[in-house]
Amino acid sequence: MPSPPCLVDELDAVTHALALRNLVYATESGRFWESNRDYFDPRERVDQVLLRNLTASHPLLGRAGLSPEAAQALLVQAMFVAYLEDREIIGEEYFRDASNMRAGDFETLLRAGGVESLERLFETLRKDFNGDLFVAPCSFDANDPGPHLDASHLEILARFRSGREEMHGPSGQYRLWPYNFKYIPVELISAVHDRFLGERGTDDRRAQGAYYTPMFLADVVVSHVWAKLPPEVRDDGRFLDPACGSGIFLVRLFQRLCEHRRETEPGGTIPWDDLLDILSRLQGRDLDGGAVRVAVFSLYVALLEEVTPPDIRKLMKRGRVLPALHGETLRNEDFVAVTPDAAPVDVVIGNPPWSSRRGERHTSIDWCEGEGLPAPGREQAWPFVWKSLRHLRENGVVAFLLPAMGFLHNHAGDAIEARKRLMREARVFTVVNFADMRFQLFDGAVRPAALILFGPPAAGAAAYRFDYLTPKADLNLKSRRLITIGGADRCRLDSRMVDTDPAVFKKRLWMSEPEARLFNYLSQFPRLGDLVVEFGTLSRRKESTEK
Repeated sequence: MPSPPCLVDELDAVTHALALRNLVYATESGRFWESNRDYFDPRERVDQVLLRNLTASHPLLGRAGLSPEAAQALLVQAMFVAYLEDREIIGEEYFRDASNMRAGDFETLLRAGGVESLERLFETLRKDFNGDLFVAPCSFDANDPGPHLDASHLEILARFRSGREEMHGPSGQYRLWPYNFKYIPVELISAVHDRFLGERGTDDRRAQGAYYTPMFLADVVVSHVWAKLPPEVRDDGRFLDPACGSGIFLVRLFQRLCEHRRETEPGGTIPWDDLLDILSRLQGRDLDGGAVRVAVFSLYVALLEEVTPPDIRKLMKRGRVLPALHGETLRNEDFVAVTPDAAPVDVVIGNPPWSSRRGERHTSIDWCEGEGLPAPGREQAWPFVWKSLRHLRENGVVAFLLPAMGFLHNHAGDAIEARKRLMREARVFTVVNFADMRFQLFDGAVRPAALILFGPPAAGAAAYRFDYLTPKADLNLKSRRLITIGGADRCRLDSRMVDTDPAVFKKRLWMSEPEARLFNYLSQFPRLGDLVVEFGTLSRRKESTEK
């Protein structure tokens, strides 16, 4: 018969269980990563090494004679070829055919320095994949043959492709394990675009309001939109990002739409034609041609991630695997200058550029003035708000990340009137005020942000209620990039409150519902300052009477 457990052993087991529970709680809350940050240096992550090498390769190609646009296009093309190689979609035979048997992989082909081999590789890829990425080295445009390359350009690409060398430092240190381009998450592609933006300098980025949206924030926006969509829009709706940047909103929408379609497919496999149909429902616009090229790359990777390599190789035998996106559904043009066509969309989503009176004057501000629409402080996001309503179907939804100061907290007279007009001429569904997270959402940006979901006004509805969410910063945001919205951070506001109280968004940022009721009750009484003034007036009057 086994002996009964010793009390000391039981206490040891309880101690270990509590320690394990504390470890789980610390990991979930972010305390573990914060307490041990010396052991988790984000600069040593493999994807960060890739980004640093990308940052180093871009100016190297520039010094070798390529324009910034051509260098960016060539790096994007090289990453896509590396992606196809590392996913084993194309292999040794493919490269040997392109190089006359001189190279069995992409890096060797580049190090051989044969520009003709690279051009033959692009010709084969263009025939097999179609799309927009392989028109010519450095070019996405069929009318632009691109600049002439030489061996020096290919050597820089070979160093970048290898993934072993630390190109950003003077030491040229090598790593034991190279980066595998098979793993290109969407947030990495967005960071690629951000690195290209960084080449312009901080002043230029601020003037254009050009800051890429981190994936966790894009997920918050997409999730709020998705909850508003009826089944018919999820099945067949059309989506537009008027300032698409690297395409992160479009990619996350594509992935969400694929998840939705997969639920109805036997075995969870989506047919290729259905994937192309989903992709055709997504549209993007951007003034930055480089951003559009990265968006094309993003969506192509997202599309191929839905298909296994053997199935992709079968599609290659048919030729023209990838649909044309550049200049079709993804366009390098000014959204504000685009005339709403006969095919409105169900959802307009994105992060329009932020820039105010300190920046240069934009055509979007001229458009607002011509249409008699307000743009307080020459804030460029306002024209996108007004214009988006004209591209919507009757029950459509707009979801924009906007500057909280310009749209919620500005107490200038013209800003208050513009806010009231938005409440009247649109139906606001949800406002998420990220003001408490102002230094943590966008890398390098300090202006507080807000997510506003709105649509066309309901017929005959004078007043309405909407959700107001005010999440607060915590360790989860810093370490795990999660936004926590507690019960105390939620309330419902009436649109008439915006008319009567210009500071309602700022007040309710920190006040709970009971506190707001108490504040409104106390506001009915005279202010202490008024009583002091009145007391002083009466005292002086009494003194003069006594004299």
